[in-house]
Amino acid sequence: MRGRLSSLILITIVAMTLACRAATGLIQPATPTPSRTATTVAEPTRTPPPTHSPAPLPSPTPLPPSVDQLLAHCPPAQGIASVDRDLKLTFEGDPTAGELVCRASQGSADLTRLQERAYQALLIMERLSFDTPLPWSDQPLYAWFTAAVEEIRFRDDIPNSFCCDPPGVINAQTRNLAALSTLRWIDPESGAGLQDLVALLVHEARHNQGYAHTCGTNDNTVAEMGAWGVQYWFFQYLAYHSRAPFLVSQARSVDYYREAARDQARWLRNNRFCAEPTLTPGPPPPLP
Repeated sequence: MRGRLSSLILITIVAMTLACRAATGLIQPATPTPSRTATTVAEPTRTPPPTHSPAPLPSPTPLPPSVDQLLAHCPPAQGIASVDRDLKLTFEGDPTAGELVCRASQGSADLTRLQERAYQALLIMERLSFDTPLPWSDQPLYAWFTAAVEEIRFRDDIPNSFCCDPPGVINAQTRNLAALSTLRWIDPESGAGLQDLVALLVHEARHNQGYAHTCGTNDNTVAEMGAWGVQYWFFQYLAYHSRAPFLVSQARSVDYYREAARDQARWLRNNRFCAEPTLTPGPPPPLP
């Protein structure tokens, strides 16, 4: 009896203690577990891969102007000044005097037609380049010419051009200068043009280097490399070794100027060399 009574007393005490604690807030009621609600997780934003624009193509290198394009304009002031530093040009007899065709106020110089033709001839000579060295010099054409000659006198009191009296001076006649008959490198109707003046200057400059004609007014052979020899090779190089597109023609076919130079070379070969055999008739070698 005593044990059961003790248990009842103990239970009563524990119950009273718990009740007191609950009343004083020492026992926290159980927190209900919140219900789980389904949540939607947003997909991460995907950054598109970078787009690579194709690299821009390099701009094509502009082609150098052709001889016709250069001759369509007056020689520029800086080109004229360059020629004047290299050579002395005097115009003692000018059939075109009294009328200016180029003007300093327009970026050139005050020039008559003869003066314009003379400067153009020398500037074209400077522009000419070939794919192999000249047969008579390891210098470019213009550098060779300006080393061989000091002055060009344009005169109307002589019947023919000649060199060199005094030494280093070319005397160019102006009574019927072919370069004054057209503004082209070669006129397709007459076959004459500025090319003839350049060839004349090349021929006479060779005389100033001590090469006189060896067969009257002709030479014996091409191999002598006299005045006719270098003129022959000048035309050969225009035809077969000039760099495109400088001698592209706007007159007829694109190869007209080179074909004309080839024909001039063949004519010289057959007519200006006393000891050279005549070329075998037939078509010339094709142009490259």
